[in-house]
Amino acid sequence: MTLKPYREEARDCDDFADITKGKVADLLPGRAFGVIWAYNLTDSGEYHAANFYIDSNREMWIYEPQNGKRFKKEISGKRTLIII
Repeated sequence: MTLKPYREEARDCDDFADITKGKVADLLPGRAFGVIWAYNLTDSGEYHAANFYIDSNREMWIYEPQNGKRFKKEISGKRTLIII
């Protein structure tokens, strides 16, 4: 999936995650794919927005729409918001 480059406050992490969620909803309706906002999601020590999905084994994966990589991450501790 090709997205436009990062631009602070106009095209930042939450914008990438929202756009990607919309594109996936159009391509694969009904899938467990959403947006997650969590602290230290990418080991940056900051809050970050990305996408997540649940696979056929019922495991949660994080998808980073800014670089197209996916990874597993234990989500705990500070406030986290997940939207499907």
